[in-house]
Amino acid sequence: MRESTEQLRDVLGSGSFDVQWIADVYYAGSRRMANVDITRPSFTDDRIAKVQGSGSCTVVWTSAFAASLTPRAASDMLAPFGAELSIAVLVTAGSFQSRVQMGWYRIDEVPSAADHLEEFGGRLIPVGSTVELTLMDRMRKTQKDRFDVPSSPPQKLSVLTEAQRITGFQIVRELPDGPIPGSFAYEEERLDPLYDLLALIDAEPYMRPDGSIGQRPLDWPAVTDVLTDGSDGTVVSVGNSMSAEKVYNRVAVRSSASDGSDVQILGSAQITEGPLRAVNPDGSPSPYGRVTYYYSSDFITTREQANAYAAQLLPRVSSLRTREVPVEEVFNPLRQVGDVLEVRQAGRDTIVGRVKTLDRSESATQQMTLEVQ
Repeated sequence: MRESTEQLRDVLGSGSFDVQWIADVYYAGSRRMANVDITRPSFTDDRIAKVQGSGSCTVVWTSAFAASLTPRAASDMLAPFGAELSIAVLVTAGSFQSRVQMGWYRIDEVPSAADHLEEFGGRLIPVGSTVELTLMDRMRKTQKDRFDVPSSPPQKLSVLTEAQRITGFQIVRELPDGPIPGSFAYEEERLDPLYDLLALIDAEPYMRPDGSIGQRPLDWPAVTDVLTDGSDGTVVSVGNSMSAEKVYNRVAVRSSASDGSDVQILGSAQITEGPLRAVNPDGSPSPYGRVTYYYSSDFITTREQANAYAAQLLPRVSSLRTREVPVEEVFNPLRQVGDVLEVRQAGRDTIVGRVKTLDRSESATQQMTLEVQ
């Protein structure tokens, strides 16, 4: 969850507050407009997507100086050529007000823009503009930037230093750093190797609300919040769904031998019982079939190490995503993808799940998908 004051958490828990969406406009690190009102906000955070944050909004702007915000050139204020929005919400309850930073987004497209004109002195002048924006978080810049030629990291001592180098963004060191294998190399993409780099330290990258890059642990952290339903709770509804996507029942670990002979060392582990078993007891294919997750590391140099790591990795890739639970709750800007929540429902079993997706709009509620173990 985002950091906050106890008073803000109490206000959000009460469910009685007002929300206003606003944005600051930045270009090349300089703020060009502040506290711009935005309407029709729609934002999605998806832990599985390469560019995890996306959204849209409309800027309705009134000018006192016959100016226009409709972009017509690459250098204009809201043109999709490097302009960025720092999105925030103002939470107000009586005399209390708090600003919560929601995310830092690049303008990816301007689907529609129009000026509002009025006649003055025999000619029409703009008195305001309505500009629709499609937004993606700053990872979009990294996604569009490719390496000119295949290459490899210039240093092998620090995963996080290399992550900062290939993205150009500030890295906030939230998890312990680690070394890079000697065989690690890049082809064209920058975003894919960024995820591969962070996987070396059992993490995945994400864009923090301030526009820097953080690290989210692959293993589940402790429960960050407890939600309840009923008149005193914030849970509106809880559903149920299930997906087999990215649910594996076998792990194969590969590594090149350390003596330079290029001999592949292969260790494996698989589920042997239950509906996720890889094969039947007689060796025939199971109803689910064999779905293998492949892992490679130069740090694994023996068959014993490979088998041990495969056994360690198997529970993670076979159980985290077997069940998904859609949850609707009262709007809470502190909630983040990756949070682990305990959802208590009257007359039903308690659910513990990790936030996979988050959808927010100007509605009084927000939609989440929880991965449940």
